[in-house]
Amino acid sequence: MTDAEWMDQALAEARAVRGTTTPNPAVGAVVVRGGHALGRGATRPVGGAHAEVMALAATREAGHDPAGATMYVTLEPCCHWGRTPPCTNAILEAQISRVVVGTLDPFPAVQGRGIRLLQAAGVSVGLGVREEACAQQIRGFARATLHGLPEVGVLRGPVEAAERGSWDAVVIDSATSAIAGAHRVVWLDGGPVPAALDSSVSRVLRPEPGTDPRIEVLPRGPDGMSIESVLRALVRAGLHRVLFQVSPRRTELLVASGFVDHEVG
Repeated sequence: MTDAEWMDQALAEARAVRGTTTPNPAVGAVVVRGGHALGRGATRPVGGAHAEVMALAATREAGHDPAGATMYVTLEPCCHWGRTPPCTNAILEAQISRVVVGTLDPFPAVQGRGIRLLQAAGVSVGLGVREEACAQQIRGFARATLHGLPEVGVLRGPVEAAERGSWDAVVIDSATSAIAGAHRVVWLDGGPVPAALDSSVSRVLRPEPGTDPRIEVLPRGPDGMSIESVLRALVRAGLHRVLFQVSPRRTELLVASGFVDHEVG
């Protein structure tokens, strides 16, 4: 298969975990040698391993040595310590000989440094394979990182639960009838305010398996919460892709605001 076809497989891995990785971006990786996939992986929920580490682990679990193989990854490997060690370290330790990257990481601690570090260590690096698709995959993460705003969708019609589950959060109000499939829910409650999305405090509900939801209060200004302030508050809560399932009035306010990227359903 071509580099583009292998990258499509890495993108499929990333799409499968959308909505579960926030505030990290959903990334996919595939380890390949001799035209065969040795292992695949995608970003785990926050605090867990990144896609590159998961793909290397899957390779070893399948009984393969990743040394000398090629790795296809949708986003530039990280090269800094955060909640997890740098993925560049794992790649070098595995003796991967070639890394094909879909798009650069917009995070200031990376932004090309991961690629330069790999190249300095003798790893061959290809950049820009399926770049547009890979950049779209991390659109919410990039926008939150660079501008403090999320990727935004509004629900116009019926959708499957899986569609809601692909977003970091679903924003609802009293007009919402169902939220099946959502990993996280933001509740907007209060009376209307002209040219604003909501006038009251919003709550981010972040349920964890086997526990009660954790509630975070988003800040409220003296004149309520404008659309932009709501969106920025969602990013501060670690939500980078948000789907609004709200009343027709709020939906139209959102669309008119110019912040909406997708009309869904």
